[in-house]
Amino acid sequence: MLVEIQLFVYLFRKRRGRAISHSPVRSPISPSSPESTHSEEAEMAEQNNCNVSDYATPKLDGLQHSIRRPSIQANNFEIKPATIQLLQANGQFGGSPIEDPNYHILNFLEICDTFKHNGVSDDAIRLRFFPFSLRDKAKVWLQSLPEGSISTWEELAQQFLTKYFPPGKTAKMRNDITSFVLLDNESLYEAWERFKELLRKCPHHGLPKWLQVQTFYNGLSSEIRTSIDAAAGGALMSKPVDVAFTLFETMSSNNHQWHSDRNVHARVAGVQDSDMFASLSSEIAALTKEVKSLGIQGAVKAVSPFVQPCENCGESHTSEQCPLVLESV
Repeated sequence: MLVEIQLFVYLFRKRRGRAISHSPVRSPISPSSPESTHSEEAEMAEQNNCNVSDYATPKLDGLQHSIRRPSIQANNFEIKPATIQLLQANGQFGGSPIEDPNYHILNFLEICDTFKHNGVSDDAIRLRFFPFSLRDKAKVWLQSLPEGSISTWEELAQQFLTKYFPPGKTAKMRNDITSFVLLDNESLYEAWERFKELLRKCPHHGLPKWLQVQTFYNGLSSEIRTSIDAAAGGALMSKPVDVAFTLFETMSSNNHQWHSDRNVHARVAGVQDSDMFASLSSEIAALTKEVKSLGIQGAVKAVSPFVQPCENCGESHTSEQCPLVLESV
């Protein structure tokens, strides 16, 4: 019996020790430092002293710009009002779908290149000038970017082009290039200038130069292709790419110089013909009106013929039908 009691006590102590060893160790609560307690109390006191309307009043702390401008060491650096007026007068970008973001970037860089200052980097100048070149929706877009998310000009330009030249617009512009076709009554010069404008508006089209030559050549009429082949001394497709580009430029320039006078005369003749046709139309309308009026008058006369007044009483009947004569009879 004693052995059983000792065994029970041994097993109980063993199980109790195992439970204690597996229980999580609780860390003692560290008392807060006097400094933290004092700051929390000061903050709570400041909040209690504020009016309710203060919590609905905008704070200047939230009005932060998306551009983190680099510091400038030069003490005499200054953006003059004339520079800002120049940026605004040369065309601000508003974010409209018809505006060209690539052209805006090129125009902006041309203006920035005229402004140089010792000790001031190009990024510092461009990051400070670019907001003045925007307006309307584009201005709002720049201010809506995360605070301090832009620190270099490359980041700003990339964000701008990504926003206003999305992949869908790129696909449409690339399709306009590859499906180029000569328009009605369009000269070689006008077609070549229009094709180059499509390439300029989408500089990241990704089309190789040989494909550009082939696309433009295939989009021309058979008569123009024949004249190009004759000028090339054979098939244009058998010539080098650079030679084909030079030939397009030369022939379009000659076409512009020799066909400008003919186009002017043709347009003047067309205007004269149009004026003559308008004059004849007005004369015909006037004659038609006169003929109609004469016809109406003739009809009135046919319905109401002229009757000579009576010689006896002066009424509108013949003398034979006069009542005085009839009574005397």
